[in-house]
Amino acid sequence: MLDLDKDDGAELPVEPRTAPFEECFLVAERAVEALERGELSLEESLRRYEEGLRALHSCYEILQKTQRRIEVLGEEVGSVEDGPDGPEWRPAASLSLLAEALAAIEPRGKKPPPGPASAEVRGRAV
Repeated sequence: MLDLDKDDGAELPVEPRTAPFEECFLVAERAVEALERGELSLEESLRRYEEGLRALHSCYEILQKTQRRIEVLGEEVGSVEDGPDGPEWRPAASLSLLAEALAAIEPRGKKPPPGPASAEVRGRAV
């Protein structure tokens, strides 16, 4: 584990794709702070700049993967969106298709049992 409270100017190792987002972000932030102080040699400035860029690149990769995971969840499960009366559940297309398929195979003329699983609750008129 990195000692993130200590800033002795030593290189903070960041391994792409293995360090958590917060750690990468802190490495990038520390590099910027060190460069802004203007007290580093040219060689040390270049090293810290490179270190910060690598950490920032790792942050972007982590964010892109996280965004894609959220998109996949929305596609597979659904999402919550703002509606006129507040948040509304928007099921994924695959779940809507499944509900339609189940409704299509429901025996004709047979009334669903009363209760929350009734057709009226599912949005269909009885």
